[in-house]
Amino acid sequence: MNVKDKIVLITGSTRGIGNAIAREFVNNGAKVVICGSRLENAIKSTKELIEELNIPEDNILPVGITGDYKFRSKNLIIRIKTRSNK
Repeated sequence: MNVKDKIVLITGSTRGIGNAIAREFVNNGAKVVICGSRLENAIKSTKELIEELNIPEDNILPVGITGDYKFRSKNLIIRIKTRSNK
C-alpha cells in the first residue's frame, strides 16, 4: 500500500500499538496525526518520533482530544486541513 504523502489520523497513537502503527506509517512516507486524550502526551510522542526517525516536523501533527465530541471532531478536521493546506 502506497501511503506516501497521505494524511493518516491514528487515535490512541501516543503509546503502545497505536504508536507502533504511527511509526510504520511515518516510515512509509505518510503524514501522521498523533492523537491522544492529552495534548502533552501527543507532543511528547511526536518529538520522540521526530528524533528517533529523523523526519521533518511537518510530517507529524500532535493533537489532544478533550471536551465535547462534536467540538473535538470539527476542531480536529479544521486543524488537519489547515496544516495540510487541503
